[in-house]
Amino acid sequence: MSSFDIHGLSGGPFQTNSYLVIDKATHKAALVDPGWDADQHWPPVIDEHGAKLESIILTHGHIDHVSGVAAILRAYPGLPVYIHRDDEMMLSFSKAGEMFGLPFEVSEATDYFEEGKTFSVGETTFEIFHTPGHSPGHIVLLCGSHLIAGDVIFQGSIGRTDLPGGSYPVLADSILNKVMALDDEVVIYPGHGPVTTVGRERSSNPFVVQMIAEKN
Repeated sequence: MSSFDIHGLSGGPFQTNSYLVIDKATHKAALVDPGWDADQHWPPVIDEHGAKLESIILTHGHIDHVSGVAAILRAYPGLPVYIHRDDEMMLSFSKAGEMFGLPFEVSEATDYFEEGKTFSVGETTFEIFHTPGHSPGHIVLLCGSHLIAGDVIFQGSIGRTDLPGGSYPVLADSILNKVMALDDEVVIYPGHGPVTTVGRERSSNPFVVQMIAEKN
């Protein structure tokens, strides 16, 4: 584990959060969940911080989190694209845009996340946790007291489970046994909405409070 910075931007039709992780020691960087117009919004930030973009990280395959992959790859050719195998097919699902009436360019993964493995950005190492329920191949990344959480949990809410491959019981299991197993001070960087903490969601998120009560 090393020292790193996280920079976030929110945009697109669903106000999706994407993040740039920069390892302070090496200035190597990874872009998490690039959405629409990512190729317009992120290059100035990358340049401003003197970062060297080396990979694209996808917490899951839903259109609002992957719609900018193809454009980023044109701006930064040859970058590896990481996703869990269970969500890989969503990257090449050409009809995804038609379903939402939104533009969508297909892309391909080059590397895959697995439960229990690690992922490095320069000298910064993240633990990978498979957290299905919102989507079959959803993952979260943990480094120290920082959790990049995608759409598993938000401030005061949780990921929807009514899309194909979604399951409330499976999501509840992911939240209770992966996210809520972490310390209260762990900062959550969600796929939508403001940054929060595990402790805040444990005590005040109505969905999480109900899950805990039902488990007990």
